[in-house]
Amino acid sequence: VIFHIGANNVRSQKAIVIFHIGANNVRSQKAIERLGASKIDEIEVKYYGEESKLNFVYEIKKGDWQNS
Repeated sequence: VIFHIGANNVRSQKAIVIFHIGANNVRSQKAIERLGASKIDEIEVKYYGEESKLNFVYEIKKGDWQNS
């Protein structure tokens, strides 16, 4: 699981956290959805020394997380 924090930091009013989760990692997908994340994209990611793999991109917006 890879994640990025947008809008400078989590305390920002428009904070968004982006997660990249492997397409086969169903356990993490279900967990992040329970936290209020939305699937927004599917991307191919090539890791060093490996073939490219499908990742799902999820986002949680500060307001969505606080309301879940």
